[in-house]
Parts: sequence; structure tokens; C-alpha cells
Amino acid sequence: PSEFFCQVCNKDLKDKERYDRHVEEDHFPCPEPGCNFSGPEFVLEAHKLKHVKAADGTNITDSPAEIAAWRKMRSVNFPSKGNLQKKAEQEEKRRMSGVLPDAPPKVSMLEKLLRRSHGVDRGGKGFGDGKGKGKKGKGKGKDGKG
Repeated sequence: PSEFFCQVCNKDLKDKERYDRHVEEDHFPCPEPGCNFSGPEFVLEAHKLKHVKAADGTNITDSPAEIAAWRKMRSVNFPSKGNLQKKAEQEEKRRMSGVLPDAPPKVSMLEKLLRRSHGVDRGGKGFGDGKGKGKKGKGKGKDGKG
């Protein structure tokens, strides 16, 4: 890489003018006081996790307890052949006994922050705010007529 290589974006820019323009147009500064990091919005969201503290006072991304909780949830939910079979057996057993489904498992703080930073913290099924076009649909005017 040249001296005008952007480590954050993995881009090699030809000269200082292009590098400066790239940083000015594509990078956002970290809002944390004393932090001089800047990067594209999606990178900045992940970077901000470094400023979040876990219960033990360490950075959440460095906390062994948070990482262990996150890994455990990931492995429990991973759709392996064994997990899928176990889940199907449990669902069948519940269905046969008439038991209500389990409460969702507790999500680690790291998982919540990662979901929020990647826009997957929707809080329910489907997308959006539940206020779709309704019966008007596509191509119809305000009065609902074509």
C-alpha cells in the first residue's frame, strides 16, 4: 500500500488530495470525547462498541463474560442438524401436551448492541412500523381508486 492508503476502508488513494477528499466525504468522526477515530457510518457503529463498558468495567468487546454469553447464544441458536432436530422434538412435545411456548432466551448486552448497530433490532416480526399501504396498494390515488 502507498502512503495514502486508508486502513479503515481498505482503499489505496493515489495522492494526498484524493485521500483528504475521501476522508472528508466518506468518514464520520467518533462522537466519544478524546477519540480521534473516523470512518464510514457502518464501521463507526462497530467502533462505538469499544466505548461501551461491560458489568466488569472492561470494554464490552473485550469482556470474557460478554463474549462467552454471546457465543453461547450463537451456538444454541445455530441451525445445526442436531439443534434443528432437538427443536422439532421439543415443539412436537409441547404441541402434544398443550404447553405454551417458552419465553425467548435472555440476550447478552453485546448481542443487543450488535443487533442495534446493524439494524436488526426490530422488536417483532416483519419490517417497518406496521403502517403499510393497506388496501390502497400500489398505483392508486389517495381516494383508493385507480
